[in-house]
Amino acid sequence: MKDYKNLDNMALSVARFGTDLAADYRKDDCYDRQRSADIIVKQMEQLHKAIYQLLSQGANAYLLPYLSGITDVPMSSRGHYLIDRSVPFMQMVLHGSIAYSSTPLNLSDDYDMSVLKLLETGSCPNFEWSYAPNWEFKETSYDFYSVCYESWIDHACETYQKLNAALSGLQSIPMISHRELDEQIFETGYQDGTKILVNYSDTPYHNGKIQIPEKGFQM
Repeated sequence: MKDYKNLDNMALSVARFGTDLAADYRKDDCYDRQRSADIIVKQMEQLHKAIYQLLSQGANAYLLPYLSGITDVPMSSRGHYLIDRSVPFMQMVLHGSIAYSSTPLNLSDDYDMSVLKLLETGSCPNFEWSYAPNWEFKETSYDFYSVCYESWIDHACETYQKLNAALSGLQSIPMISHRELDEQIFETGYQDGTKILVNYSDTPYHNGKIQIPEKGFQM
């Protein structure tokens, strides 16, 4: 921390320090997961006192008091067969207090649907890019095929402008409600009265004053 402060940069990413929690079961000095978590918290307390902004790639609950931002926050459940619906509970806890972004959009199965999910969950966009062309990663341990920034930069700027127009004024406002109005129609409410309605279906949705285009949204 002493050396880092000399760089005059009061922001730091702790990478996956907030999600990776290991245990060490050596007989002479055992560290279970709770003891490891306690050590991580003590280290984060020191970092938080010395550095103004801390960013984590994902975050377990014990790290939340020390973070200014979190990336790679899941936008849906893992799809366990017992789960009927995904609820943005983590986003409702974080929104207005800690900035957060989605998992990388360029690695998603359906880009357009993921953008709608950002609107539903109040998430900032996230991209994972490389400078090298995609073909250079062939037959390597890094097997992603859509990460070259040249293929994405214009598309990402267009997406950012669209999302920024809808969400920029809500970044400091708590998210207070989320409900399903109809099949594939969701409404997210904020403390200032703003509501964002998202239509994931292939047909327009009409219900009184509510009119949402297919695979679109309304505020």
